[in-house]
Amino acid sequence: MWHETARIALEKGQPVPISPAAMEEIAPKKPDRNSGRKDIKTGLILIAIAAGLYFERDGLNLPAAGIFIPGFIGVAMLLNALITYLLDRNNSEKPTSPHPPQA
Repeated sequence: MWHETARIALEKGQPVPISPAAMEEIAPKKPDRNSGRKDIKTGLILIAIAAGLYFERDGLNLPAAGIFIPGFIGVAMLLNALITYLLDRNNSEKPTSPHPPQA
């Protein structure tokens, strides 16, 4: 269908319209609403890994940094999810005027 539209436009001397596939590439991407959930899930997994390493450290002979690094990354992911949630909530609570601005 798009090819037929483009052919007709060219025959009439009009510029070629942008294809739907090209329009998707140009269009701004919507922010991922599940990003916070992914951060929470990742953070909890990393904290669980750190806790598991902490309780098994005697048998693994791990240095302290090897145990706490995934835990700190997990805490950072949870903080990122919290900040993202709070910012999204603040942006959605801003009232929008039902009337367009007057010129």
